[in-house]
This record gives sequence, structure tokens and C-alpha cells, in this order.
Amino acid sequence: MKTKLTGDEKNDLASAAYASIQHPVVRGAMEEFALNMRFELRGLPEYGLEKVTQYAAIAARCEALGIDPDAMRMDDDEVAEHRAKLARAFLDDGKPVVVVETGGG
Repeated sequence: MKTKLTGDEKNDLASAAYASIQHPVVRGAMEEFALNMRFELRGLPEYGLEKVTQYAAIAARCEALGIDPDAMRMDDDEVAEHRAKLARAFLDDGKPVVVVETGGG
């Protein structure tokens, strides 16, 4: 089982998983669940349900391809790189950025 992925491989898997949750069968199941639970499928409930279905799709896709789903997690270097890009994007938009360092993991 593959346990290390590149950033591009992670993005490709995540994009494919997101596309799969837009399928009418998945959307219909989400709508039925929301109806049964008596909430509207919009806003935070929709976001939460999409998040759960996307992670399930990622895990299923990884397992089908012989990839350890934990390989999708960012390592410390990827997290630092992502944070730096996000901070740069905010700064480029003229938004203030405050970095708070905490003691450890």
C-alpha cells in the first residue's frame, strides 16, 4: 500500500472526491438525510455534510487505488508551506496578517 503522496497527487485525489460528491445520487442522499433530520441543506449543515461525504470519498478512492488514506494528511513542511501561501495571499489583498506561535504540536 502506497504511504507517501506528492502535493499534486493529494490535490488530484481531493478534486476527484469533491467531484464525486456532486453526483446526483450523493446529493439526493444528502437531501434525504437532511429531510429526515429536519434541517435545510444549506449553510453550516450543508458544509458539514459535504465535508463528511468528501472525506469518505477520499478514503474510498485511496483504498481502491491501494493508497493508505492517512497519506492524504499534510506533513509539517506542507502545512508550513500552505500557511505561508495563505498569509501571502492575504497580504497581497491588503489584509493584515498576525502570526501567533504556540509552544508545540
